[in-house]
Order: sequence, then structure tokens, then C-alpha cells
Amino acid sequence: MEAGLKALERVRNATGLPILTDVHDAGQVSGAAQVADVLQIPAFLCRQTDLLVAAGKAGKPVNVKKGQWMSAEGMAGAIDKVRAGGAPEVAVTERGTFFGYGDLVVDMRNFTRLRAACRAPVIFDATHAVQQPGAGADGASGGLREFIPPLLYAAAAAGADAFFLETHPDPDHAPSDGPNMLPLNQLEEILKRALGVWHSARAEGAAAARSQGSGGGESRTERRPRPRVEGDVVDPTLARRLKLVDSTSTASSPTAASTSAAPATTRWSSSASTSRTDWESNCCVMPGSSWPW
Repeated sequence: MEAGLKALERVRNATGLPILTDVHDAGQVSGAAQVADVLQIPAFLCRQTDLLVAAGKAGKPVNVKKGQWMSAEGMAGAIDKVRAGGAPEVAVTERGTFFGYGDLVVDMRNFTRLRAACRAPVIFDATHAVQQPGAGADGASGGLREFIPPLLYAAAAAGADAFFLETHPDPDHAPSDGPNMLPLNQLEEILKRALGVWHSARAEGAAAARSQGSGGGESRTERRPRPRVEGDVVDPTLARRLKLVDSTSTASSPTAASTSAAPATTRWSSSASTSRTDWESNCCVMPGSSWPW
């Protein structure tokens, strides 16, 4: 882990970009938080209460990937646990749902459903969404990288707030996840197209809302995630159950669970990370120019 954190630090120094990295165990959180700007909970660990709370306590923004077996509404509990730990900002990532054995599908309705259920920005992981678990050599994951662009463009139109993409100069020789990685030389053009779709979809939605509002019909406004309000983020019952506050406390403010003041908002539009000394990179692009939106 120490070598990985040093590699992350080199990436930040070389690129000037904020760093996002996975944490797999509650004991890794404090060390990762010394280097990373954003902590990420892997999909298979999204129901590990101790890890979720520990990540929330680190005082850094946290991105939680939706488990491949989880419904959109089922992710609300995981996000609430991170908030109960005191995370200043939280996002949730759609990365596909199990479809039988060894395959995933993406439900485009989930961008709206996750945003409503979790009250958080929704990221689309377009590369892990084409993963085929266990379909590679010797039980490793396979993938269908040719479907990354169409799924990415569809998600941009369907309401994703940000994009997560795994890339490598030579995916077939990447340390891991090569079959579902984008070649680095394709990344820029694909992102430009995705951002074009993203902006176009929102411009059309805003125009339609204005048209309906001025035409005498039912007025509609674009659905946006509810702003984080300090006074209503943490359910006090949940906080007591997670032992973040004294179970005998009569304090009425849900924010009693917070162990420290929230730091200033982290503004970023892209990030890269590496978890090993062999070169591989993740790119997280946030068209709205900052998190939170």
C-alpha cells in the first residue's frame, strides 16, 4: 500500500490533477486519505458498514459504486452510512447489473432513480459496465470494449452527471481489466463526443421546460440533486445504530454524528489514479465543472 500511495503522489505531481482511489478495508482509509482527494468504495464492498463509515469519517469526498446486484433504491442506505460518518460530499456510481452469469447490462433509468434515492450526483462507469466477470483466461474478467462509446453516449443523454473511464496505452497488456479498457489514443475523441451529447441533452431539456412553463401547461423544472443541507443529512437513528453518537443522547440535531467540520468543497473536473507501479489510469470527467453540482 505504501508503494501505491507513493505512485499516486507522483501522478498528482506530474499531472496537477486531483486523485481518486479505491479503499478496500477500513484500515486503509486514513493512509489513502493522506494522498487522495476522493475516496472510492468498490462495488463489491458497497454494503460493508465499517468501510462506509470509516470513509465518511476521513473528511474527503466519497464515491460509492453500486453493487452489481443492487437496485438503485437499495443504494440509499449505503450513501446514508457514508454521510453519517461525516463525508463532506458523496456521489454514487452506476456500473451495470448482473445479467445471468458472466455479463452485465446497464439500466439507463438508474441515473434518475439513483439521483432521487440517494440525493447525490450519479457517475457512470462506462468501462467496468462492459466487463464480463470470469470470462477471461484462467478466470480473469473479460470485457467488450467496443460497447464503451455507445453506452457512454447513451448515459450522457440519459442523465449521468459524470463519467468514469479506465484507460491504458496498450489495454491488451494492461496489469488488469485490459478487455474493458479504452485505448488511451481514443480517449480524447470519445470524451469530446460524450460531452457534446451531455451538453446537448441538458440544453434541450431546459428549453422544453421553459416552453412548457410559458405555454400555460404544467410547469416542469429539470430534476437536480437536492443540495446537501447540513441539518438533514444524517438520520439520528442511523447515527446511533452505527455508534457515531451516544445512544442515550437526546440531541435533536442529526449533525451530532459529524466528528469534524466539513472542509471546503473540492472543485475538480477530472482525475486520474493509479494503484500500482505498472502504469494504468482511471479518468473521471465531471461536465458540470465541480462536485457537487
